[in-house]
Amino acid sequence: MSFTSSTSTTVLASRLSLTTRRVDSSTNTTKSSNRGCRKGCFAPPRSSSSVDEARSTKSRTAKGKKTSSSSSGGKKKTGSSSVQRIIHTDKIVSKLNAVLNKDEQKKSSNKDSIGNIDEELCPTKTKPWSEIKKIAKPSQTACGWDWTFYKLSNFSSEENAREYMAIKPVPAVKYRGYYYVVDHHHTLAALELAGWDVDVTLEEIYEFEDDLSEEAFWGIMEGKGWSFCRDESYKRIDLKDLPENFELSSFRNDVFRSLGGFARKFGVLKRGKSLEERLFFEFQWGYFFWLHRSDKYGLWPSAELSRGFDRLMTMIENTDQDEYIDKRRDVTDMIELSERVLQPLYSVLVQYIGPLAATYDQLPTGETKKVPGLKTLFGRDYLPGAVNETAVQGLIHINSLKNKKVVKKVLKEATEKSIDDV
Repeated sequence: MSFTSSTSTTVLASRLSLTTRRVDSSTNTTKSSNRGCRKGCFAPPRSSSSVDEARSTKSRTAKGKKTSSSSSGGKKKTGSSSVQRIIHTDKIVSKLNAVLNKDEQKKSSNKDSIGNIDEELCPTKTKPWSEIKKIAKPSQTACGWDWTFYKLSNFSSEENAREYMAIKPVPAVKYRGYYYVVDHHHTLAALELAGWDVDVTLEEIYEFEDDLSEEAFWGIMEGKGWSFCRDESYKRIDLKDLPENFELSSFRNDVFRSLGGFARKFGVLKRGKSLEERLFFEFQWGYFFWLHRSDKYGLWPSAELSRGFDRLMTMIENTDQDEYIDKRRDVTDMIELSERVLQPLYSVLVQYIGPLAATYDQLPTGETKKVPGLKTLFGRDYLPGAVNETAVQGLIHINSLKNKKVVKKVLKEATEKSIDDV
């Protein structure tokens, strides 16, 4: 579906309800403007200037009518009926435009007024996972399954799971009684796979007004880069296809998201500390790698690196299909298969994409460095974080004969292993 607005009667009616606000006559401020804002954690309340302007405009109009009536000595004004109809039509159009503008301002105000979040000041809710998952909902359509299996090692026992989740508060936004998770989907999917009912802490970073339409809500979420509602070709999906729970099978397997995670794990990518820098960091870099799965943009340092990347990605996708999707595995098997088969494959894949990431990082800021489509998907022109040049320089040089043999050896060992050997 599209999040663009419509001017149909139905949508107009919903917009009218969206812009309805209760005004305190004594203070002339909008009471609903403070909803969802908490000092320190959220942006300051929205300005009531638009309401003041509307009231003053109405007052001026009323006075104008009174003056007009008085100047004519209380007599009824006369004139052409066609002129009166035109004036009447202009007033209707003006009112309709005012309604539409208010709705756009409200959506824009929500999106733009949400400043940097101070997580330490956000309210929290801590309950067992069995209770939290009744009120928590995903805000993305895909997970990197391989990255989720990698994170399973944090949940090898109930005690490990409890300790890990104690340091992993889950940021979420509140809307109509539910908490829409904006980070740690892979962590929650791994916890669900492991089956432990340990305490989980939700960190409420923002509360949206309940009267905000779903269209406007998801539009703001996407505009802020807080959601990822895309298919394997990065086309927007229908909202009804969003996962309803955190079972891994509810999410599409995104190997490029996994690659973004492993590129960070193996030191090639560095992520910022703030929530804004962390959110969908690996998805954004995964999109960049997906974009360069061919050398369409001419950014690969060599054709050999590009061809090797394509071959290895195909190998990983086939392994996921054969070992995870087509077969049922218990948690212990998945952890071991991840450690002995998939992680070695990704470690080699990082050798290929490291020079690609470094080439991008060295581009001058400007039009050349803007990633095509990134702003539409994640609300920004440039990739977040930074490339660790030292780590890239320490990577295996694929073009050297000696290290070609090293790569082939790692690939051979990884592909010869199967779950039956584990």
